[in-house]
Amino acid sequence: MPTVAIYDDYLASFSRLPRTQQRKLREFNRKFVAWPRSDSWRLERPAGMRDPAVHTVRVAPETSAVVLHPGESDLYVMLWAGRPEEALDWAKELSFTVHERTGAIQVYDYVRLGTYLKRMQSASAVPLGEEESGGRKTVRATLKSTTDDELLSLGVPRILLPAVRALGSRKDLDELGRYLPAEAAEALLRLAAGFSPEELAVPAAGRDAGDYRTALDHPDSRRRFAVVRAAGDLEAMLNAPLEKWRLFLHPSQDALVARNFDGPVRILGGAGTGKTVVAMHRARHLARAVFPAPTDRVLFTTFTTNLAQNLRDLMQSFCGDELQRIEVLNLHAWATQYARSNGLGVDSSDESEGEPGRSKWTELMRVVRAHVEARTGGALYRAAVVDETQDFASRWSCRGSG
Repeated sequence: MPTVAIYDDYLASFSRLPRTQQRKLREFNRKFVAWPRSDSWRLERPAGMRDPAVHTVRVAPETSAVVLHPGESDLYVMLWAGRPEEALDWAKELSFTVHERTGAIQVYDYVRLGTYLKRMQSASAVPLGEEESGGRKTVRATLKSTTDDELLSLGVPRILLPAVRALGSRKDLDELGRYLPAEAAEALLRLAAGFSPEELAVPAAGRDAGDYRTALDHPDSRRRFAVVRAAGDLEAMLNAPLEKWRLFLHPSQDALVARNFDGPVRILGGAGTGKTVVAMHRARHLARAVFPAPTDRVLFTTFTTNLAQNLRDLMQSFCGDELQRIEVLNLHAWATQYARSNGLGVDSSDESEGEPGRSKWTELMRVVRAHVEARTGGALYRAAVVDETQDFASRWSCRGSG
């Protein structure tokens, strides 16, 4: 029985198509999911593809779909859709590989990866400085004491082992994280934060490197792929707003959301690894399951005004009545609101950059902090969730991890 799956880029590419192309693609989707082997279309293997399992299907004169179909398997993965020439450009340097150790399907873009590696090699003549570590081992020292076998157990692709070995600082790691599979980037960040390879290692799958169908069931594959198990599944995915799918939690993210921590905790991760999604779900979990009393309040704050508004809009799409007890404000708005409601006689309606904005902000926060620390009675909030903590430190010289 053939298996049909979908890659997350397929949803994104579909959402960008004109409605006329979407209608034709919906019709193709229904037929393809029902019987991908049909003679009604032909899987073509274009010349020059990096991955021999990548094929294209002409849906209409102005629309092609990109499909992964490894060898003689019964697996068909819908990857991307768009104009025929754009489909070829999107697919030609991509490679879809089952990781030799973890058994998860990983995706590499050899153009972006090659650009990064060349840039890294050109900079290799410049000595990499050691970062301040506060008593902890630096990134370079951590990697020096970690074997290649241990790095592979974290999901690092073998092709990127030299790039990982060349890292000298947390900044280097953040940069490389943009090119690593999400699970490998997260594991390296945790390694740099002091976790041991034994704590982070993914159990060896012992799977055939060509067994894509089994690899789809791996939790890390499910970050990027979903099996279409019923005829209406794909249509339901395409009908939902794209933002809804960005809110789905990977099992490791779900574990962080529901975990009971003994004190404050900081979640580390590279760009695009889902930290904000975890923060939103954590705020909902705290209000819904941990502090559910009508008088309990949870603060969810970030640095920028626009991000705070976007967070509230997104949370409205998946929260219930508990959202009424979650305050979603950027820190400047919260401090201004607190100062006004308590008659502190200090305000900062201007969030401008530069010394005038900085001095207003500093004075506002000094007065608000002193008042909060001196107040008596119950806590203002039962819990607080802070997103994008690096903005506080880098833009206003705040101290602490957030």
